[in-house]
Amino acid sequence: MYKSKNVVLSANVILPEMPSVSMEYFNDLDKLNMWYSLSSKYIPCNNIIDKYVEEECSKLNIDFSKTVGLMLRGTDYVFLKPKAHPRQPSVKEAISQVERLLIEYQCNSVFLSTEDSEIFSEIVKIII
Repeated sequence: MYKSKNVVLSANVILPEMPSVSMEYFNDLDKLNMWYSLSSKYIPCNNIIDKYVEEECSKLNIDFSKTVGLMLRGTDYVFLKPKAHPRQPSVKEAISQVERLLIEYQCNSVFLSTEDSEIFSEIVKIII
């Protein structure tokens, strides 16, 4: 283990309160709120980032209350399969969940974040 004044790097130890590989914590509102609170407190965005995000969202005319967010990583993440990281769902698995959420929360749009052009093309074919 490496330690310095502001950094601690561990040996991939997963603590009991950390999100598990199963991703089941997405179904637990209390745990989601806990992680949101911690990330907001310890990883704050500066005013420049906040302003940029607000302006870009305004340009896109996104109604967050009616939008399902989907992030699918490709390339290195999929091929390297990092230790102690959740397994990313396939596009088919992700779409199945997105379709469920669109109905369950009466959403009418999907915000996709990916750096992988193949994933992007596959999602666009299915959603549009």
